[in-house]
Amino acid sequence: MGASQIHRPTTRRYTSDQINASRELYSRPVSYNRYPDYDRLCHGAIPANLGYGAIAIQPLTGDELKWLQHMREEEKLARDVYKVLYEKWNFVVFQNIMASEENHFTAIGTLLTRYGAAAPALSSAGAYSDPALNVLYSQLLTKGMESAQAALEVGAAIEKLDIADLGDAMKAALKLAIKRVYSNLMNGSYNHLHAFETVCTLTVASN
Repeated sequence: MGASQIHRPTTRRYTSDQINASRELYSRPVSYNRYPDYDRLCHGAIPANLGYGAIAIQPLTGDELKWLQHMREEEKLARDVYKVLYEKWNFVVFQNIMASEENHFTAIGTLLTRYGAAAPALSSAGAYSDPALNVLYSQLLTKGMESAQAALEVGAAIEKLDIADLGDAMKAALKLAIKRVYSNLMNGSYNHLHAFETVCTLTVASN
């Protein structure tokens, strides 16, 4: 995904009261985890009725393993990018969503561990096992450093990529436990996308 593909929200007109109210809303630390099962799935407490416990755990298929490992690195990329952009632009929306991406990263790592699979993730920020993600990280940061609006557009682009890849990963998954986690993560990503696009639109409207 190059910089030219980054989504730019449609500009809308807001009153000064609406802009101030929305700024106040998105400047508070909030939880985007509104969906049932999100907290327990994203914090590693995966219910026994999702396939664990007394029932023998079936090994991951090749596609399931490939997607779990890819999505774990993609969640790390989102977290890493949002951390840098928060430090640069001081939008609290980046800080809030960065914490949520850490939960996503943990949830997928928990699944990999439960199925006895390796959970690769390099410890350094901006470093990934997949070379394509290293390139993408650099492209996104280059764009996000241009302006506050560009940074918010980068956030929206990451969430759109995440939603699309989670959809493909869900299609490849055969196990209910994996499908449930992906579904919860996708719901979270839709919330993140809405937050980024709202703040971006308000930023454009106030300039």
